[in-house]
Amino acid sequence: MAWSDEATVVDEGTTYHLLNRSTSEDEHPLRGSSIRPMVTSPHHIIHEDGAADYHDRGDEVAGLVTFEDCQALDAKRHVVLKQSRLSIRQILFSWTGTVIPNVLRSSMLWTCIIIYLAVYVPGRALRLNITEIDDTTVDLAGLFISFFLVFYNNHSISQFYLQYRESMAIEGFMANICTLAKANIECDEVVHEIWRLINAIHIVGYSARSSTYSNTNFVLPLWRHHQLITEGEYHYLAQQHIVNGHWQSSCYKELVVWLCRVIKDAEKAGLLDMFEKQRLQGDVLQVRARMAKLFDFDDQPLPYIYTHLITTSTCAYLLLQGYNLAAKDVQLEQYPVGFLFLLLFCLQCIGLLKNAKYLENPYGPDLNSLRVLSFCTSTTNSTGMVVNANFSKKSSYEGQ
Repeated sequence: MAWSDEATVVDEGTTYHLLNRSTSEDEHPLRGSSIRPMVTSPHHIIHEDGAADYHDRGDEVAGLVTFEDCQALDAKRHVVLKQSRLSIRQILFSWTGTVIPNVLRSSMLWTCIIIYLAVYVPGRALRLNITEIDDTTVDLAGLFISFFLVFYNNHSISQFYLQYRESMAIEGFMANICTLAKANIECDEVVHEIWRLINAIHIVGYSARSSTYSNTNFVLPLWRHHQLITEGEYHYLAQQHIVNGHWQSSCYKELVVWLCRVIKDAEKAGLLDMFEKQRLQGDVLQVRARMAKLFDFDDQPLPYIYTHLITTSTCAYLLLQGYNLAAKDVQLEQYPVGFLFLLLFCLQCIGLLKNAKYLENPYGPDLNSLRVLSFCTSTTNSTGMVVNANFSKKSSYEGQ
């Protein structure tokens, strides 16, 4: 296979390089096959003035404008991930990646504080007789809220780890595909073709799944760095599947078809038998199915009727607590001890609400979201080591 000079692709002010591959029929082991459409004209991507057709409009998510932003976020996630193993004292003084900063920025927290102060300050100053809410009523409301908050968080945590397991299963099937290709196909050209397409599927699938990862800050830099997609392929795919700077799920599905066709043509060329072809295509379709499951999770979150009920109920409960705790402090003519309990209630209730929201989307921009960049780079590197492995076709034990 011959590789021509690098082609420059300009996207949103950032210059990348994609290898422009040219292959003659005599060189290719699957000569005569038409695996995928190719666009040789560069005019859809490159203009004389350096502007690109495929603009990003979603990179404002969490400030992830460039690939370096994604790398920095991934590094922070690695630090936060290790914090769960810290000692109790260290955990208490490590707020990075916790819900506390978000609770402090919550309008509900400050509304509760205002209500408390509006009741307590004039009540103590003017010695007003403020009616308290019956403790039994408040306790029953708190029991109701705590039950639904725990269920909400349990659901979100379950969703988080289910999607994590799907991501790990995808990586496992990718490793199987590359291992079987290397072991069964005695043509490095075809093995490399399988490796690059399955990793291109992996990367673009996450971009389609989450608006956090766009073409500019994620897909194009990774494809370019690992040389997974040719210039012509990129032209064609970008035309068909990029909307507002983000890849659509139709892209990874089309790449799955390309890869299955490569495996089919390898069988036709005598590089695979029927059973090896079926095993490889089966694992490729498993990758597609597992990736599709990630979209299913995103397509059907917890019904809004439930999230609305628990959110409004929690907010109402906290507002009542703000009033009732202030009334108690006024009646007992004591220092504002109830204020401390109000802060504790707000931390627990608002924190659990926000925690559930973050965990519902493991592929978002939060520090506790899954390390998608690490998933993609580590899998691409590990499968690359597999397909580049050198081994003797003759067993070292032969003849002994």
